[in-house]
Amino acid sequence: MYLTGTGSSTAMRIAAYQAQALMAVDQSTARIASSRRFTSFAEDSVAATVEISLRTQRGAATLYLRATQDAVTTADAASAGLQTASDLLIELRNDVLALNAADPASVSAVQEQVDTLTAELTRISATTTAADGTKLLDGSIASTPLSFKVAGTGSASDDVQLTAIAVDAAHLGTGPLKLDSIDFTAGSPTTQSDALAAIDAAQAAVTASLASTGGVSAAMGYHASAIGSQISGLDSGLDTISGLDVAQETVTLTAAQLRAEAASAMLAQVNNLQLSMVRQLLMAP
Repeated sequence: MYLTGTGSSTAMRIAAYQAQALMAVDQSTARIASSRRFTSFAEDSVAATVEISLRTQRGAATLYLRATQDAVTTADAASAGLQTASDLLIELRNDVLALNAADPASVSAVQEQVDTLTAELTRISATTTAADGTKLLDGSIASTPLSFKVAGTGSASDDVQLTAIAVDAAHLGTGPLKLDSIDFTAGSPTTQSDALAAIDAAQAAVTASLASTGGVSAAMGYHASAIGSQISGLDSGLDTISGLDVAQETVTLTAAQLRAEAASAMLAQVNNLQLSMVRQLLMAP
């Protein structure tokens, strides 16, 4: 009975050792499968708390990056429309400069060009310049700017405002003369000097608005780069705090597997020894 008790105690210790080794195998397997240094809060509560904070920061930075990129895309779309409007105004001015009021053919040709180019300005305003379904050059964002939340510091600079003027011919020009009212064929025709003054006023307004949208695009481009660097830093921090050294964990897994196998073999030997002893006792006279 003494020997049997000793064998049972040994078997229990070996079984406990085997259970620990198998648990280590399971932990290493889970870590390798998830590529994480820990798979539960309990394994490393300090690191897990830091990870939560970093992931929260990364989530916010990702939202701000998306808003910044939207601001760049929208500002670029508005700038493109304004640049086209500027090009049309240059062409319109050149046509008016070529006007010969004493030549009916010249008047007719220039008026046709004026009508064509001013109609294109209106088309740019009404239909061809938009972002996410929002028209950018119809005057709607001149009075109600588009707003993009690109940071969370709690300051006014967190929100970026984008404005742009209306470029349709009915809005561009001087107070007394808008571009859609230029008419060299009317009974009281528009004078060349008045038309040029209206075109120059329109060009000045378009250029100022283009400078504004271009400034937003440039600034947000730099901001997007800064947020991208911030996100890269957060990713690096997350990898440091929770990333797994796969090679080292593979060594740990292999060692745990060997311990479990050795324990299994020893446990089998102890059980066989106990069974042999029981048989000998039963066969004793």
